[in-house]
Amino acid sequence: MKRLLLGAALAVGTLLSASASLATELTFWTWRQEDKAEYEKLFAAFTKANPDITVKFEAFEATSYNTVLSTALAGGKGPDLMMTRTYGGIESLAGAGYLMPLDDTKIPALKGFSQAALASETMRSNKTLYAVPAASQTMLVIYNKEIFDKNGISEPKSWDEFIAACKKLKAAGIMPFANGTATAWQNETIVS
Repeated sequence: MKRLLLGAALAVGTLLSASASLATELTFWTWRQEDKAEYEKLFAAFTKANPDITVKFEAFEATSYNTVLSTALAGGKGPDLMMTRTYGGIESLAGAGYLMPLDDTKIPALKGFSQAALASETMRSNKTLYAVPAASQTMLVIYNKEIFDKNGISEPKSWDEFIAACKKLKAAGIMPFANGTATAWQNETIVS
């Protein structure tokens, strides 16, 4: 994870350098208010290396971020730099022409990301990369040992054993999977 964050930081630094000639104060928008301290460190290091340029961090409520961002961009008052949603979330921004296509000639740090991570920031229709991956999420399955024991199932050690356990639970009238998703992005993460 530390390597991924370092790669994202290097890529953001490159983006900031590329945008530097456009303004002396750049604005950066995100929905991740909890990252403010880390971004401020990154932006302070950038400003130290580029004393004529400052970066203003602004975070919005996660549930309203997409609306705030798209409304601001449509009105010509959006940020210079922004966090984007992955997969389908990037489509409306890139499709409307609000994002600059990226590649490893513009941002060499992109070479350090996996193809799967880069695909998450790529517009599906034209296969063009428009954002730098900034996080990696790990999904896991937690199982109910008591239900497994009652149904004669041991902890699966392979994918085939996992599928067989699910089929056995389903045949016994037990839903093999449950997922509490309060927000839509969690559903997309799970099925992707």
